[in-house]
Amino acid sequence: MRVMGRAAFLDLRDGSGVVQAMLRQNVLGADYALLPDLDLGDFLGVSGRMMRTRTGQPTIEAQSLTILAKGMRPLPEKWHGLRDVETRYRQRYLDLIANPEVADTFAQRSRIISGIRRFFDGRGFVEVDTPILVPIPAGAHARPFVTHHNALDEQLYLRIATELYLKRLIVGGLDKVYEIGRVFRNEGIDQDHNPEFTLLESYEAYADYNDVMALVESLVSTLAQDLHGGMTVAVGDTMIDFTPPWPRLSLPAELERRSGVDIDAYPDAESLTRKAFELGLQPGPREARGRLIDKMLSVYVEPHLIQPTFLIDYPEDMSPLAKGRPDKPGYVERFEAFAAGMEIANSYTELNDPTVQRARFAAQEQQRNAYGDEEADRTDDDFLTALEYGMPPTGGLGIGIDRLVMLLTGQAAIRDVLLFPQMRKLPDNPIIRYSGWFPLSDLVCVHSEKSGPPARVVCPDDKAYHTGSWSDLFVAIADWLVARGDITYAACPVALGGHTRYHIHTTPSHRNDKRWASYKRLPNGLYVFSRGSSKEMVERSQRLLRKFGYNPVDFFVAMR
Repeated sequence: MRVMGRAAFLDLRDGSGVVQAMLRQNVLGADYALLPDLDLGDFLGVSGRMMRTRTGQPTIEAQSLTILAKGMRPLPEKWHGLRDVETRYRQRYLDLIANPEVADTFAQRSRIISGIRRFFDGRGFVEVDTPILVPIPAGAHARPFVTHHNALDEQLYLRIATELYLKRLIVGGLDKVYEIGRVFRNEGIDQDHNPEFTLLESYEAYADYNDVMALVESLVSTLAQDLHGGMTVAVGDTMIDFTPPWPRLSLPAELERRSGVDIDAYPDAESLTRKAFELGLQPGPREARGRLIDKMLSVYVEPHLIQPTFLIDYPEDMSPLAKGRPDKPGYVERFEAFAAGMEIANSYTELNDPTVQRARFAAQEQQRNAYGDEEADRTDDDFLTALEYGMPPTGGLGIGIDRLVMLLTGQAAIRDVLLFPQMRKLPDNPIIRYSGWFPLSDLVCVHSEKSGPPARVVCPDDKAYHTGSWSDLFVAIADWLVARGDITYAACPVALGGHTRYHIHTTPSHRNDKRWASYKRLPNGLYVFSRGSSKEMVERSQRLLRKFGYNPVDFFVAMR
């Protein structure tokens, strides 16, 4: 807001854009007195006629002013926006307010999903919904989430895939079906994994995996064209070209070329485990052969599949639901599509022989018992019953929507394409970064001298840290936060402390310092450790941070 005597100008923003409003005291009358109470982030209602200022800027000449909602917390600092990654994910609403490009990414996500629906609808597929709560969590190699249905007094699971229900519909005569829905896998979180994610699965009767390869090429290239007006997309510094046709590579041949391992020479888990140890992979003591091959694939092959590529010729050990290759025993008609070093699609010609499928399920159950593999597939007797009524040859497909959106929007992490990604629960007395002053009440500072840092810091675990300088104190607190599990990664560029004197430690000056090892454990951002918690101290610290070009959006830690 820009106040100029008896007039003021402010910018109003909504989902459609920004417009300037001019407020005159002689026009608004008593409403003009509201101006001192306005803050950035307040929701206002302004009515009046449109005009242009002397500089030609479209402006609303306000006839009335109404406060629709009052913002009780300050928004992220104007010029630097919201940079802290943790806060961006935990408080996505602030991220959307401070970083308009984030909203653009999610608008593109919506366009991609709409494009997928148009693509399948235009080819005669029927979109369906299948159960999320299931009695048997089958159809994928994954550990499920468990829940309990009180009324039925039954243990149920959140689905890990939609496959087996969609294939029941193929049995029932729906020849082309697809579903876009959430699935849930009780697994780790990393750059391209989230425990709940959006999955596209489609099934087409009288098709095989070769037909599905052509479909995937057409789908992804069409989406790229619609979104960007061309087949190439920038992912980091690399241009990914989705122009069909994509290369087809044999998994065994590519793995042997990259690692020197001929998997056919290691027909069982024991021999392949020994080979994995020779390669330095450190497999678990009880890993099935299929799991070991998948691990080798992830290490030696996937990182090199930058341009869109189909990997074919998968071993039966890795694909219990896929139809075997008649010309190559032990292998199945399956492919996975990769781009930018990660899997984006999985497909196979569906196994439709109920006798063979029952034997495959039994082998998976044996694998679970023998190797303790909680991710092995599970036997679904009702699905086997459906197969016994007959299922035509079918080509099935699964695409992780979130990874596809990552590729098409050039995002590096799956959390950047999920509005509310899964995060670790904060402790009861959380230590996270806030704008303003945040007292760290569990940290007790004793024996503090006026001219120097505290000589000793006592943490709630009664462990005392003896310190001789502010940098020592910084490292002590950092170590304690690491021990609590509140911070685990990255580097802190600045530490600031003292009462009237400030000691600023920047990254370059400490690269050779032994304490640098502790600094690297902190998340990116700025932390202020101080013995005072007065308003004056906060304001003085903020002014100093801005002077040195830093944004004081992160939190200040007060010790007492």
